[in-house]
Amino acid sequence: MHKVVIIGSGQVGQTLGRLLNQFNKYKVIGVWDRNINNARAGARFIGRGARICSDKTVAVQQADIVFITTPDSVIQQVCDSIFTGRNAFSNKIVLHCSGSLPSAILKSAQRHKRVYIASIHPIQTFADKAETVSNFKGTYCVYEGQRQALAIVRNIISTLGGKPIEIKARDKTLYHIGCVFASNYLVTLMRTAQEFLSGCGFKDKDVLRAIQPLVASTVRNIMTIGPVSALTGPIARGDALIIKDHIRAIRKVQPLYMALYRELGKHTVGMARQKGTISAFQASLLRKAMSI
Repeated sequence: MHKVVIIGSGQVGQTLGRLLNQFNKYKVIGVWDRNINNARAGARFIGRGARICSDKTVAVQQADIVFITTPDSVIQQVCDSIFTGRNAFSNKIVLHCSGSLPSAILKSAQRHKRVYIASIHPIQTFADKAETVSNFKGTYCVYEGQRQALAIVRNIISTLGGKPIEIKARDKTLYHIGCVFASNYLVTLMRTAQEFLSGCGFKDKDVLRAIQPLVASTVRNIMTIGPVSALTGPIARGDALIIKDHIRAIRKVQPLYMALYRELGKHTVGMARQKGTISAFQASLLRKAMSI
């Protein structure tokens, strides 16, 4: 059984700790966080005897696998604070869970004997820990790192029911941009839809319920037939007059969203051309309509 320590008891650390503790291959022996209340919450959520650690260096000494699940901005700082002191470490895998940063930011751990580094990033949202634990099976997990660590990393992913995808460290930023568009900016678009519908008579409590069937069917179509084939709406139909009406209305009531609407519209015109539902002439009219 591999002994695991979680350094940083936020949503990701707690969720992965709980998942790992469900399998006999892994045992979360300790949780550290600079905020003791976060550490307590993490130990409770992870369960199975996970204890609160007051000294992260001592905790790491006792572990086979170390997950540094702090905010991205302090991962390297936390790693350095553990591994660049006078203490000696050996026989460990040190992981971080940033989607954007490479495992190389853990380089201070590499100066120790048989301590190897890697990164792992589940393509998953961690807004609700319990839901993520329940739905984790089948989650694709991107990983990269030192060759000596990768077999352990693949085993962790597979044990949790995930699907391992190895990428090059240099591609992590591009990978993370894709995830941001798929998740974070989708949330932004839903908030934008909320703003417009709330401004035309919908009660706040009804907005998300009203668009839920539309959003759900759109996502289902994207996953079934692909984004281009799933495209519908005025641009897919080549309806430049409707787009002109949209532009005028946005300028009047929500001008802050004008640039967003136009930029998304330009990319959508390209998709409609790719789908084959509009001609080059219609595409030209649509682009002109967006620039009025």
